[in-house]
Amino acid sequence: MTIMLRRVWIAFGACAVILMSCGTEETSTPVNSISEGVVAENDTLPDTGIYNDDPATQGQSRNLANNEGVQPTLAEVLERADSLLAKDPIMQKENNTTSVYRYLTSSPKYSVIGAMVKASTFSKTLHHDRVTFFAPSDDKWDVDLRNRVMNYVKTDNIRALDRYLGQYFIKRQIDPSKLEDAEKIGDQNGNAMVFDYDQVLYVNGLEASLQPISTLNGFVVDLEAPFPTME
Repeated sequence: MTIMLRRVWIAFGACAVILMSCGTEETSTPVNSISEGVVAENDTLPDTGIYNDDPATQGQSRNLANNEGVQPTLAEVLERADSLLAKDPIMQKENNTTSVYRYLTSSPKYSVIGAMVKASTFSKTLHHDRVTFFAPSDDKWDVDLRNRVMNYVKTDNIRALDRYLGQYFIKRQIDPSKLEDAEKIGDQNGNAMVFDYDQVLYVNGLEASLQPISTLNGFVVDLEAPFPTME
């Protein structure tokens, strides 16, 4: 709740600043400073703060500073708020729940799967889309399997890495306690993820927690063991 309120507050602030800048009239520009749109040598342009260096959202934002007179959409304001939130010192901590991506890549409990997520092509999907990710914690990996999948990262074998990670999540934001027995949902690879429920939830035969970590765009569900490689 605190994270959500902080996101709304930052979004409100970003919207106010942007709208104020869009409505500013040029009424008292000194002639010796700017002539016919040329900035004098000793003058500096105002820092609008509209930029985005978030690796998970880079390239998606419109540069609002270069669209004079065009008011931003709500989606753009919220995206800007997410960018500001990511830089907020309060949010730059372990177990960041602003998204599934940020939780997996900031939690010490999931550093193995987090390293794979960072190197994969799924960073934007796990940061923006509605997803549920079933993640084995670091202590669940045996040395051989961990070395094999981390070798995908070291050798930049992104195709194999994506294929392996694709079996861990579905593009639906669903609390695992709401899943029904024998329910099947396609994973990122298009294969059926089978859920069996009889007081305990099983995902493709592996036990999963019924107490997930909730983020702004989905859930991270603890899995009792990693899936085998698909080689």
